Amino acid sequence: MNKLIGIVVGLGLLGVIVVGGIMLITSYNSAVRTENAIDARVAQNQNIYSTYGSKLQEMAQVADLAVADQERLQRTVIDMLSARYGAEGSQAAFQWIQEQNPTATVDGELYRQITQVVEAGRNEFKNAQTGLIDSCNQYRNQRETFPGVMVLSVLGFPRDAVALEKKCTPILTAETLKAYETGVDAPIQMRPRG
Repeated sequence: MNKLIGIVVGLGLLGVIVVGGIMLITSYNSAVRTENAIDARVAQNQNIYSTYGSKLQEMAQVADLAVADQERLQRTVIDMLSARYGAEGSQAAFQWIQEQNPTATVDGELYRQITQVVEAGRNEFKNAQTGLIDSCNQYRNQRETFPGVMVLSVLGFPRDAVALEKKCTPILTAETLKAYETGVDAPIQMRPRG
């Protein structure tokens, strides 16, 4: 009878050890996957932000080129007319002139496209930031609820708490930071004051 009790107790302890080991392994693997997912989301956010910024700068350069081309064309037309009619222009008493001069204007469509890129880039970045915030929140819940609070701390998670906190802090505008610091929101200025 004592042997039977010893076997049952031994099997019970073995079961606890096996279940505990499985729980440790599962918790460890889950924490590693979550931290890696957060790293991947940060990298994706950087990719989106960089692409959006580059695209916007390139489009702004196109707008600058269009303005410069328009100015060059205007100078060319003025030079052509001065060469044709002299510095003082035509001095004839009667004139019947029909000119065919090239003209150029900066197309408003270019500015609409720039506005669309700004809006699309901001929306894509906001969505990526929201995904990162969600991942960080899930991981925080995993680390702060039972049994994760005990198991993950024993396993050494988070691996780098300072870096994780930095990764989980969303990128905000200066106005947002100021509003949360002061507790006061100011209206957006659409036009410069003055």
